[in-house]
Amino acid sequence: MRMRYDHFRVPDFVSDPRFRSWVLDNDPDATAFWNKWLKEHPEKQEEVEEAKALLYVLAEKRESVDQKEIDQRVAITLDQIKSQKSHHERIDAYPRSKPVVRSRPLLFALVAASILLVMFAGWFLSEKRSVPSQSSIEVKAGFVITRSSDFESKNILLKDGSKIVLAPGSELRYPQVFDAAIRQVHLNGEAFFEIARDTKRPFKVIAPDLVTEVLGTSFMVRSFKSSPEALVSVKTGKVSVLTHTPAVKTQNVVRGEMNGMILNPNQEAVYSRNGARLVKRLVLNPQVVIVVPEKKLIFDAAPVSDVLSTLSERYGVSIVYQDDLLADCFFTGDLTGNSLYEQLDFVSRIANARYDIVEGQIIFHSTGCPETN
Repeated sequence: MRMRYDHFRVPDFVSDPRFRSWVLDNDPDATAFWNKWLKEHPEKQEEVEEAKALLYVLAEKRESVDQKEIDQRVAITLDQIKSQKSHHERIDAYPRSKPVVRSRPLLFALVAASILLVMFAGWFLSEKRSVPSQSSIEVKAGFVITRSSDFESKNILLKDGSKIVLAPGSELRYPQVFDAAIRQVHLNGEAFFEIARDTKRPFKVIAPDLVTEVLGTSFMVRSFKSSPEALVSVKTGKVSVLTHTPAVKTQNVVRGEMNGMILNPNQEAVYSRNGARLVKRLVLNPQVVIVVPEKKLIFDAAPVSDVLSTLSERYGVSIVYQDDLLADCFFTGDLTGNSLYEQLDFVSRIANARYDIVEGQIIFHSTGCPETN
């Protein structure tokens, strides 16, 4: 009987052997299956991302656990979960209405907040230690090493005024005193950064396989050594992302290949370790970066090109279209309270159009509209 995954929640994904084979072992068959399944069920992308994030944290801790025993314990844990009378809804921090990861600077906060996930993770880690790891801070050779506990995020305030939220199961290393020319930290895990602007001293985050550099902005980095992919997602400002290996970096600088890129708000870069490939895309639920009066989202026979320009400005996202094909297209409607993708859906129906998301920008394809007399 074929397994149906459309009703799965985060604990179900975490416990599913095929899902774990995809996330932790990068099994080719499982990878092909889940990529195809996500294209058919984009509404489940967020829960899948949360389940993946939890597994990455657990993989950092588990070292080696017998697979048969894992399956047995998973079954017991799920029975315990189902017996609970209270139902805890997860908080949505990486939302989206159409396929393609989210306002999500704090994905890990969701994982930490989920009681069901903690139940599962508590057992998983106990196989290798009787007490889950606690948060810690130590100073060694002029560096501060901060580790978050397995189930709680940790707030860090740097001397330059930058703020960092360190995800559960993550580690950040930084100098007690930043260099005069650059501010540099090392991350293994996931963290959300709000960087104090300093035009004379860029801020650099060095994570497994990725180097992220900014002047002043807010962004999220997720790069566990054990995970098959790493991710950088931008909330505000611009971020430079390079792959970590010197050879690739050299190619990027000299030849301009796509092994390094600039990210704008609502864009993210995903690095696949197996394919050594860096891909740019939009977050799953783009957030407003420039607030415009709500009345500007109410249109009366407005040219569709003007509507698209408004949306592009509001979300800081590039929307590419052909002016001549939209010359006779007009939109009347109220887009207030809808997500970017819902707004684009409304406009697309009026303009006989569809849109694709390519390398972090929206390509709006229209066949044109009939002339109105």
